[in-house]
Amino acid sequence: ILVPEIAQTTDVEIYPNPNTGQFSWQWSGAFNPTNASLFSSNGQLVYELQNPQNNGQLDLALPKGIYWLQFMGQQHVVTKKVVVE
Repeated sequence: ILVPEIAQTTDVEIYPNPNTGQFSWQWSGAFNPTNASLFSSNGQLVYELQNPQNNGQLDLALPKGIYWLQFMGQQHVVTKKVVVE
């Protein structure tokens, strides 16, 4: 199944970014993701959340580095960079 990357009507904000492993997200538009996955820079799945809510938050003990937070909906996928310092 191919899923288009980033719909024009959806904007996802990650804040604060950079952070220390504690961060929040917020989206606009009619986006309703069924899954959120956090991947390390080498592609390893670090954390997965089913049915993430808008204005959600994670507080994880993560090593410093770059991560990718991917929200998957039925119509599209939004991937955002997360920097942990």
